Amino acid sequence: MLMFLSPSFKDHAFHEESEWRFVIFNADASGPHVQFRPKDNVLIPYIDFPLLSKTQQFTNDFVREIILGPAPHSELSLNSMRQFIQMKLDLPSQTVRASNVPYRQW
Repeated sequence: MLMFLSPSFKDHAFHEESEWRFVIFNADASGPHVQFRPKDNVLIPYIDFPLLSKTQQFTNDFVREIILGPAPHSELSLNSMRQFIQMKLDLPSQTVRASNVPYRQW
């Protein structure tokens, strides 16, 4: 039961993110659909999950605001995300702001 409920719990400090979480249970972790990304010197397996169908187009209506989580180089993260959304998504740079949660490296 805990496996089904745990994705719904989130620390109150992150409430401003208003994120959506997609959780896939019983996914075949060895199939060809599994991809990997590097993070902190390890590879993280993930499954690419398209949010749009092949016939839908991305529009600016999909994103109201982007809140970047705590990071060791928050100004660098903000600048690179602002550049990305202007160049790739055609969104205004004001769409991005930093989270109020302080960064802690545990």
